[in-house]
Amino acid sequence: MSLGASFHFNLIVLTPHGSAKGGLQLRDTIKHQNEIDIYQSASLHGLYLQQMKTGVQVMTRGLGALEVFLDTEEGAAFITDNDMYMSCNGDSCCSVIHTVEQKDPSCKFQLSLVPSGKVLLQDYRGLYLSSVPPNGVCFLEPNCPAADALCEFEPYYEDDKVALKAANGMFLCRVFNRYHYIEPSRPNPDECCRFRLVLGDLLCPAFEITTVELGSLSKIKCQPCIVKKEYFVNRTEMPQNHVFNLTWEMKTVDTTTWSRAWGMDSKTTFNFTLLGIEGTVSYNGTYQKTSSFRRNIREERSATVNVLPNRRATAHLVVSKQENAEVPFTATVKKVRSDGNYVITHENGKWKGLVYDNITLEVKQEDLRDENPCNIL
Repeated sequence: MSLGASFHFNLIVLTPHGSAKGGLQLRDTIKHQNEIDIYQSASLHGLYLQQMKTGVQVMTRGLGALEVFLDTEEGAAFITDNDMYMSCNGDSCCSVIHTVEQKDPSCKFQLSLVPSGKVLLQDYRGLYLSSVPPNGVCFLEPNCPAADALCEFEPYYEDDKVALKAANGMFLCRVFNRYHYIEPSRPNPDECCRFRLVLGDLLCPAFEITTVELGSLSKIKCQPCIVKKEYFVNRTEMPQNHVFNLTWEMKTVDTTTWSRAWGMDSKTTFNFTLLGIEGTVSYNGTYQKTSSFRRNIREERSATVNVLPNRRATAHLVVSKQENAEVPFTATVKKVRSDGNYVITHENGKWKGLVYDNITLEVKQEDLRDENPCNIL
């Protein structure tokens, strides 16, 4: 069938909370049997993602926050736009996916990636979620003990939210018809199609960075720089002692970029020593792999100088430093499960921040009689 063939929609417009106007159930009725081929076509795919026409922010194809939860024993729970949890709770093996107000074991889904870049969702009974089209209308059910093409979902993301496109080319969406449930029925990922992710288990594991082993320091090239200056002028005919106290203060940011997202919702830091100064590796529990840690620097040096008559003493606080230095590292991470058992993993990353060493206070004396009087302080 060509893409130019006619097809008919019976579309009910949703309110912002996803309930159908007039009490009608949202259902896109597609008359043609080859609906999957039509909606997966490149031209219509581009049409559906022209979301500026509908006032919906554009989503990007990719894992986004899903990556944090891939192949983890804790799994993920999906939070809908009305702050409910997607659930597969039911007595039979074929139950429509609905929503619940409180997270329970039925809200946990194991996520895995297939070579095409699509994801599989497996419920707590080991059954895969599938977009099953009985009588031409597509439902979402956990009914497959072995994954097939109908169990694969194409991921999209925007900020910390994700959307999943089913095999029929439609996005999973929260709809309302006497109760809230999830079905693949929206051509565009509007707010009712966007999910936030949290840990699937009721009890969260704890993560701790126990050691950090730095990699090559060959790219660190510190250069001397004057960070503070102070003067003292002795206009008398007698030597005078003067104490210089120079302080260097600044705020800086340590940025950590990880090779992968590993800690789910956890936040943790670890301090290490580099060239005699302290830096911080951090993990913030987001899918973006990059986190920042602010630190304050304060260095103080003092010296007593005998300033000769008619001399000006200039004190320089000199720091050998490099800003935005990058250092690779390997961190040892301890993951403590809720039962008290733990596992050790090794995670790679790159630290970027301010590196400095060799702080000195240098004093130089100049004869006032050799200077232009207009320049004398």
